[in-house]
Amino acid sequence: ELVANLQKELSDVKTDLSTTEKSFEELKLGSADYIGLQEKFKKSQADLKTKKERTLQLEGQVNIHYIKWFLAGGGVLLLGWIIGLISRKKKKYSNF
Repeated sequence: ELVANLQKELSDVKTDLSTTEKSFEELKLGSADYIGLQEKFKKSQADLKTKKERTLQLEGQVNIHYIKWFLAGGGVLLLGWIIGLISRKKKKYSNF
């Protein structure tokens, strides 16, 4: 009876070992994907950071571009106003 109990226990332990080995192999395969995904994640984070910095830089350039055009338009308006004043003064003198 002792031998029968030991053989049954040995059989149970072998079954548990087999199950554990299968689980370990599945875990190894899954962890290989995890490591790959982790590397992709880190690369994606670095790319995102680079693109955010580039976006901020381009937004700054666009803002400067709009300010330049605004100032250019204001300058044209001011120049037109000055030319209008000068030409109006000349017309007054030419009428006399």
